[in-house]
Amino acid sequence: MILFIRNMKVEYLIEGSDDCPLIRIYSGTIDDCKRLLTAIEVMIKENKGFFVGNLKGYKCINNMKLEFALANVDNGIIQEDTNYFKWSLSINGWFKVKSLLIPFLKEYKNKYQWLEETSDISLLISDTGEW
Repeated sequence: MILFIRNMKVEYLIEGSDDCPLIRIYSGTIDDCKRLLTAIEVMIKENKGFFVGNLKGYKCINNMKLEFALANVDNGIIQEDTNYFKWSLSINGWFKVKSLLIPFLKEYKNKYQWLEETSDISLLISDTGEW
């Protein structure tokens, strides 16, 4: 029996769609979405940011780094360096993101959701990678 492990991928797309530039989080499983939601909850509670690529089951493409951070205001996604992005939101902003992730915890089939659209760089979560 061969066991295939499906990692949640995190990728920066600078071009290729009218929606670019964007970061997409895609593939993975319901459990991967649960881990992301739990990490956001811990961040809010402990006021401690985290790198998405450090979560179990997550793989960043092309050495990309995506940090989630708690801020006093919704700063959105800022490109700090070539492959380093920081998404900073207020507590209310993160609660909105949590609510947008809920459908991915129930059924993981042909879904996508824009989690950030106010920044110059948008963020999309998708079970297939498409939108």
